[in-house]
Amino acid sequence: MTEDGSPLGFNWTSAGARKNDGALSWETRLQIAVDAAQDWSICTMDPNQAYSDEGGTHVSTVVAGTPGYLEPDCYTSSRLTEKSDVFSFGVVLLEMITGQPAILRNEDRTRITEWVDSTVKNGDIKQVIDPSFRGNYDVNAVWKAVELALACASGIPSNRPTMNTVVMELKECLAIDPGNSIGMVSMDLENSMAPRL
Repeated sequence: MTEDGSPLGFNWTSAGARKNDGALSWETRLQIAVDAAQDWSICTMDPNQAYSDEGGTHVSTVVAGTPGYLEPDCYTSSRLTEKSDVFSFGVVLLEMITGQPAILRNEDRTRITEWVDSTVKNGDIKQVIDPSFRGNYDVNAVWKAVELALACASGIPSNRPTMNTVVMELKECLAIDPGNSIGMVSMDLENSMAPRL
């Protein structure tokens, strides 16, 4: 955790990326997401590995976490599950795609999940893509990643994918966008705004 509270030692926002000598490309962020999802899936398969100490496992009875990353139900149910981790990963993935924080710095302090969901429901994927990508991405790969992130952050835990599914789908995004993505978004975005199902 950095002093600004960013996970994994990196601030995913565009401004934060510029502070770190330039924004990461779409392909680099996608590869980081795949790697993180693989690590996360290992932790969710063996919680003792993730939360063990020399004396055994530690179980906390108090739910604590950074606002915006915890699923809203955790505050009322005081229960964390594998699906809670999937929710948090979905939020991080949305941050990587949009360059925005988990809770937007607007008057309403809107959650990134709500903003992205309402924007893409209108078919406007371009409005949620981090402008620092400068068009260097495949729009189909971004659609797939956004849909996956929103599925992870679903308000209904049983609708969220497993982390193994997340890993497979992120790898599919990489396969769609194999690194020669410069100019791939130059197609007519106005006519290609519908989500890919």
